[in-house]
Amino acid sequence: MGMPLEGIRVVELGAFVFGPHTACHLGDMGADVIKIEHPAGGDPGRGVTTRMVSIAGTNYNYVFEQDNRNKRSVALDLGQATGREIAHKLIEKADVFVSNLQAQILKKLGLDYETLAKINPRLIYAFSSGWDMCGPDKDAPAFDIVVFARSGLAAIMSEPGYPPPTLRSGAGDHVAALNLAFGIMLALFHRQKTGQGQMVHASLLGTLIEVGSLNLQDCLSSGRDVPIMARKSAANPLWNYYRTRGR
Repeated sequence: MGMPLEGIRVVELGAFVFGPHTACHLGDMGADVIKIEHPAGGDPGRGVTTRMVSIAGTNYNYVFEQDNRNKRSVALDLGQATGREIAHKLIEKADVFVSNLQAQILKKLGLDYETLAKINPRLIYAFSSGWDMCGPDKDAPAFDIVVFARSGLAAIMSEPGYPPPTLRSGAGDHVAALNLAFGIMLALFHRQKTGQGQMVHASLLGTLIEVGSLNLQDCLSSGRDVPIMARKSAANPLWNYYRTRGR
């Protein structure tokens, strides 16, 4: 039995986590993923030295490897006309384009939805952002730790009177990547029925608001701030954390 996305070609232009992790989920399901990287250094995620370990004398960047498994890679200078031409030829024969670069950068490179939809009307254009596609911050960059704070999740995850806990890098990106991958699958299903491509979008802010949506609903329904409960005064002892004996 073959993989469900065998025969689907994905072109990814991503950096760090959100876009690359979205594409690697598609690769896990059998899609042929081609990752476009800059000739000088590639995806900036390759250079995150704090996430490197030494295995058999070789530096191994486990974060980059995790988010870029099941992919092929091509080096293109998209600042040059030749590089953009090659990218357009790849996308012309692709099913999905995935990117988490800022919208204004994609437009400057000729990789915005309007341009690529003319080249390939059946294309699923999957775009991710930090703050959604409208509003004053729509073009602003973002990392998940910043959105973790703005979504309200950080404020309700600590003990009363203490600062928020530190979010491990990439946690929000990984959840948002699943959100975008789900949108891509729906768009592929829609295209199978209609023959039409489309743009799909997911944002870090929208995803993390959904993660904490029960708390938001508490605020909207009651008109109060979400109560922050101290661990030692939890109303339900079965809904709490306890130190256990280590093995």
